[in-house]
Amino acid sequence: MARRRSYFSKSNKNDMAGVFLNNCIASQQKSKKAEEAAMNRARKEGERERVRLAKEAERERVRLERERAKLANERAKFNAKATAVAGRLELEFEKIGLHPGKQTVATIAIKAVQASVSPAKAKSYYIDGKEDALAQSCAVDFLELKISSEYQHLAGFPLMVDIVKNCRPQKDAEKDKRYMELKAEIDNEIKELIAKAQREAEREKVVKALFITKLMFNDELGEFFDIMEENDWGKEESINSDTYKERVAHKAKYVAKVQSHITPFKLS
Repeated sequence: MARRRSYFSKSNKNDMAGVFLNNCIASQQKSKKAEEAAMNRARKEGERERVRLAKEAERERVRLERERAKLANERAKFNAKATAVAGRLELEFEKIGLHPGKQTVATIAIKAVQASVSPAKAKSYYIDGKEDALAQSCAVDFLELKISSEYQHLAGFPLMVDIVKNCRPQKDAEKDKRYMELKAEIDNEIKELIAKAQREAEREKVVKALFITKLMFNDELGEFFDIMEENDWGKEESINSDTYKERVAHKAKYVAKVQSHITPFKLS
């Protein structure tokens, strides 16, 4: 690397141009060296920062992993306690003739564990003196095994709940004559609701097909849909109806008439 030379040195007085050139080269080399040093410092600082961030990320990963393990362990302990309480509750329910419904039992078991109530004391805290309310919720749990929740709005459902609620043991409610009558009525209502939903879906498909195929005029298609709704038709009733056939024929006749007035021509 070139070193700077003095303009005032005796040996350089007669070589001003050479001194100038030498000093320019020396300055360039010094600047380049400074740039390289700065780049090295920046590279080292970047590497240190990368290592720092990597260590920080690793510490955070370990912390989260420990936290997850801790939560999983706490959840496992909680579930084990709740399972023990639930097992005891099921036995107690069966003793007094109540259906040990999963929803009712799970709700009480969770409350018991949260309140640090042992399985042995669960009966005195959550069953004794509360039999009537429990009979109601257990009856609902029992019927949920028989009737899907989406149909529990039907009029006969609360009547069935009352029958199960007052029966001991509750599972014997299925032998009750009135219970069997109500169950049969609800089953028939469910079948009709399912069939109705199927007919609605079929009507939608018929209208979609007519819209795509253009077999009817749009205004007549809207009217036809209203007629299908009013009569609660399914697919077969719809496409076999006189209304369907008349409107399809009307469109076909119009198209044929228009086509008959079209004169084909040839390019000469």
